[in-house]
Amino acid sequence: MSELKDTSQFPSLNIPRYSEWKCELFGTGPTGIVFTPSEGNEPCWFWRWMQYICFGNKWVRKAQPFEINSNGSGAVGTTSPKVKLYKDKEG
Repeated sequence: MSELKDTSQFPSLNIPRYSEWKCELFGTGPTGIVFTPSEGNEPCWFWRWMQYICFGNKWVRKAQPFEINSNGSGAVGTTSPKVKLYKDKEG
């Protein structure tokens, strides 16, 4: 939950980071009711599977942004360094 904190003179609003997982509730699909937990509060694989079996809740990992790797494959999640899409002024 977001909290209102008093830091010195100005209050600030602490907004939690959302997880990369989302839950499509009660079989409604992506256009129905969607729940996104805060980061670190995602359920384990067994919990997700039981929710699907019992209630039709489908857990889906959100698509990651497209990245270009040094090998040019464009695959996300590889350990190779990313290609610089601009030329440095020094090099």
